[in-house]
Amino acid sequence: MRTSNTSYGTNVGTVSTRLDLAELHQEISWAVLGHRIKTARIAAGLTQAQAVDGQVSAAYLSRIESGERRPEFTLLERIAERVGVSVTQLLTGLSGDRRSRVMILLERLPFEIRTDPAGAAPRTIVEAETLLEGTSDADLQGELALLRALASLAAGDLPEAIEALRAIVAAPSGDAAAAGHVAASTALVEAFIQARRPTDAAAVGAAALDRLEAVGLLGTPEAAALATGVARAHLAGGALDAAEAVVRRVSADTGSWLDLAGRYRAAAEKSLDAGDGHLAVSYAAAAADLEQGAARRRDEARYLAMRGELLLHYPPGPADREAQGVLTTALETLTATDAPTAEADAVRVLLARAALRSGDEEAAVVVLDHWTGENDPADPVVRASSMVLRGQVLLKTGLIADANESFDEAAAALGKPEGIVEDRRAAAAQVWFELGGLHDGLDDVERARVAYRSAAALAGAPTR
Repeated sequence: MRTSNTSYGTNVGTVSTRLDLAELHQEISWAVLGHRIKTARIAAGLTQAQAVDGQVSAAYLSRIESGERRPEFTLLERIAERVGVSVTQLLTGLSGDRRSRVMILLERLPFEIRTDPAGAAPRTIVEAETLLEGTSDADLQGELALLRALASLAAGDLPEAIEALRAIVAAPSGDAAAAGHVAASTALVEAFIQARRPTDAAAVGAAALDRLEAVGLLGTPEAAALATGVARAHLAGGALDAAEAVVRRVSADTGSWLDLAGRYRAAAEKSLDAGDGHLAVSYAAAAADLEQGAARRRDEARYLAMRGELLLHYPPGPADREAQGVLTTALETLTATDAPTAEADAVRVLLARAALRSGDEEAAVVVLDHWTGENDPADPVVRASSMVLRGQVLLKTGLIADANESFDEAAAALGKPEGIVEDRRAAAAQVWFELGGLHDGLDDVERARVAYRSAAALAGAPTR
């Protein structure tokens, strides 16, 4: 699956799943398909009988090649395999290499539209058009049509841009061009504003927002961008109340990346149920793009968490403030992904520790106050660490009795050494050592002795 991000922030998807190809198989001209099969068979040096390999008769293939019959999709797959080409090539006329070249050009175009709309962009468009000439890949042609229109708008050719964008917005449901209706609508709103036609801009934008609302996508970046343009159009026309209404209509609070991806997947299902397969693919591509982005962000957050943890191994000093910043970013990023809650809890403890070492007790308390009795960390070592840190904050404010109570809660969370699972023994030992040092500093010999013994037991040979 591939998405091409236009400068207007909308994904226009192109995929080659078996379902997409099966749909194209139902739409393609019998004569065109037959000619491509015959050309590929002859190029492979096969007779008609060899090409069908006993699946049907040679006479039946002859009727397919002459355009009198359309092969069943499973038969088409078998023929493609026998003649050594892809089903995509038979249905679109594009070889794998040629199609890949077009896709690369389309990926490059949004950048060129932003940076050189009158020079590089038109040259790339011509190159893509040349590669697509004589083919029937509706998805790529639809995407190119949108990018061509956006290039015209960026170059200041308003009449050309408006005509092209109106054609895309008006494309019937099920047409490949309709997949770009949101990006085209947003761009058309902008074109009408530039042409000093605010009434037309507002009308186009309102219709596009209605379509987004129908599939539950008002709370998306696309809707926010569209609403911004519509509000500008209303303001240009002096309609302040209408501008305020359209801004209120669209919520920019999209939640996490994965929440937003879920909205796109739901929209894809609704579009598919409505018979608009191309639009469904576009929304599904947007969801996949967000999910992949969330995975990359999660990996980045894990790297930052490790970096912050390593900084805390240095003696107290300037590294603590750096660790606090790094861990803050790591935590914010992790909580916006599908990372396990326990992972975010572990980073939260590190962040509170960094804040405390930096002398920022208030920040440490804010971090620790994330947990209440109902959502304490599930990991006993993380839970104990949070209690130790809370006790240290209380010590700094002179509340010794309250601090000892927090330390006792930490000890209770850890429990007996033999109850700690193998892969958490080292971490639990560290918390016990820390507790021992804190009690030692308070001249609480008995508590310190218990803590040090527990740490030694965990640091020794594994319990069997």
